[in-house]
Amino acid sequence: MLLIAVAIVAVVVVVAIIDPWVTTSSRALAVERAALVTSVDNYAREQGLNPSTFTVGVQLSTVNPDWARFTEVATPANVETFQNIYGFAQQQNDGWHVIAFGSAQVGCPGGPPSTVVPSDVLAEFGEYC
Repeated sequence: MLLIAVAIVAVVVVVAIIDPWVTTSSRALAVERAALVTSVDNYAREQGLNPSTFTVGVQLSTVNPDWARFTEVATPANVETFQNIYGFAQQQNDGWHVIAFGSAQVGCPGGPPSTVVPSDVLAEFGEYC
């Protein structure tokens, strides 16, 4: 009985230690993703695209945390008029910046807009030049 009580206390202590870290980490990740989506939307506006015509998806790189891949996928109402695209953004001192976007060979030498994304980042997302 004493062994069970000690085990329960140990689990409670571990959860009490880890839970705030997980919650803080999850919030930080959500804030990071929101900042990235905002950056992608702002870039799209600068290119003359209307962010209401597509949905942004983001994936943060695990091999290089300064990089992320994003997609812009047409909303159901805009499937006929919006071509889905993908791209890469880089975290810099002042926030996320779209580095390359298009529909093929994005982040490759000579690809749109000719900024090269690190090969390990490309490979992580299944992209190759």
